[in-house]
Amino acid sequence: METTKKKISDLKPYEGNARINDKTVDKLADAYERYGYVVPIVVDQNNVVVAGHARLKAAQKLGWTEIDCLTSDLSDEKNKEFRVIDNKIQEISEWNDELLVVELRALDYLVSEFDMKIESALTTSFGLDVSEVTDEDIKKSADGFDNVFGDRVDKAQDRIVSICCEHCGTEFGVETEKVGL
Repeated sequence: METTKKKISDLKPYEGNARINDKTVDKLADAYERYGYVVPIVVDQNNVVVAGHARLKAAQKLGWTEIDCLTSDLSDEKNKEFRVIDNKIQEISEWNDELLVVELRALDYLVSEFDMKIESALTTSFGLDVSEVTDEDIKKSADGFDNVFGDRVDKAQDRIVSICCEHCGTEFGVETEKVGL
């Protein structure tokens, strides 16, 4: 499949789209302004959206007139199946917390090095509004973890050491067993 530019006015949302994505549209529009548009909309031979309804709405919100699309060569039945499967598969994804910590620390490095605003990056990327989180909220959450997990949290933290890359200065959290400590 090749990516082609199509007029947004020629694209048709699938009438049976069961996905509710209104909350996603603003976040996608913000992400497009920050990072650019990198994931094309998938349409069928009749320009009906197969995957990317929220992306289409975000582009419309930004006033775009054209957008990159992939034209599916699947049958109507397979396109119908793909519409559901594509969304459902994303719902079962999970985070690898250790790698997420490393990525967030790298973002923190970028914030200090390039004067990026971490709060806006987290809001855009994860939908988190950390500006509304108070010290009291953090204390309540920490107390809740202590009550539920007890000393297991401390033991887990004791297994993680910080390693700083001598080339870029990025700090990584690594489990002690993985580095032989």
